[in-house]
Amino acid sequence: MFNIGLLFDGLMVAALVGSTLVGLSSFLGGKLKTLKIAMIYSASFIILTALFHNLSLMIIVFLAHEFGRGLFMPIKFTLIHENVDSKQRATVISLFNMIRSLGGMVGLFVFGYLTEYFTIRTTWIIAGLSLFILLFFYYLWDKRTNTV
Repeated sequence: MFNIGLLFDGLMVAALVGSTLVGLSSFLGGKLKTLKIAMIYSASFIILTALFHNLSLMIIVFLAHEFGRGLFMPIKFTLIHENVDSKQRATVISLFNMIRSLGGMVGLFVFGYLTEYFTIRTTWIIAGLSLFILLFFYYLWDKRTNTV
């Protein structure tokens, strides 16, 4: 029997475990590189989730995605604290959180709408590919601005 509460608990534990691995960033080439790796990892596992047809395997792969998401936020906040002046830090963190919330809201509506025309599996693949496209534009912007 499937229990949605246990699934939510699993998501939280996976994200928690991911967040504890911030210290590994020195082994992965620094915090910024680890942040990019976490984003690629999460996007990859969204796509992989859609490729499985067994619910148990889908859940395991989706939990792996949450592991990467758990790693993302602590590294992002560490980079902000290391590179943004304390007078502007709260504003930058608020801006990042607004963008993340807006992206989550828009994503839910857009991908929910796409399920009217495509299967949920196809929509998840589109979502993962969308993250890769956003990462590509971020990479171009990062190279152009030579930021953090």
